Amino acid sequence: MSLVDTTDGVLMLGAYGWAFVNPIRKLYYNLTITGVSVVVALAIGSIETLGLVADELGLDGGIWNVVNAANDNFGVLGYAIIGSSSRAG
Repeated sequence: MSLVDTTDGVLMLGAYGWAFVNPIRKLYYNLTITGVSVVVALAIGSIETLGLVADELGLDGGIWNVVNAANDNFGVLGYAIIGSSSRAG
C-alpha cells in the first residue's frame, strides 16, 4: 500500500505540474479525475448493492453469478482499477 501511495504521489506531482502550465489543461484534468472517481464509486457501490440483494434474496444464475464473483473478488477489482488508472496517465 505504501508503494502504491508513493507512486500515486509522484505521478500526481507530475500531473499537477503539467496541468499548471495551461488553465484549460487544469480544467480538463479536474473534470477527468472527478468523472473517473464518480464512475469507479458507482461501479463499486452497484456491485456491492447487487451482491447484498443477491445474498438476501438467494438469487442465482446468469448475471447474479457474475455479480457474486465480482463481489467475492474486490481485491482483484482494486488491482484492475489501479492498473487501468496507471495506463491512462
